[in-house]
Amino acid sequence: MGNEQTPERVEVTPDTDPVAVKKRFAELQAQRDSLRTRMLTAKESAKQEWEEVERYWREHEPKLITARQEVVTASKEVAAELAKVGEVIAQGYKRIVAALR
Repeated sequence: MGNEQTPERVEVTPDTDPVAVKKRFAELQAQRDSLRTRMLTAKESAKQEWEEVERYWREHEPKLITARQEVVTASKEVAAELAKVGEVIAQGYKRIVAALR
């Protein structure tokens, strides 16, 4: 297998899986839209909480969008690297089988 480097192991978790991240972000956006409508008749304490959460959302939304895009890009790179590693291993196994004949 020669000079190939061993890639770092990357574990995909619900927090790092790009599909799960995208789904969670969409769920939060839908919940936000629903709550925005309900806020028209909400109590004052709920309105204050809404303002705090909205301020936090607006502050972090650009970071979330960027992070989501980076996760998707990174996952594609990881998948490509895993495919390459798999191919190198498969070729090595073929050479071993040929040597055993």
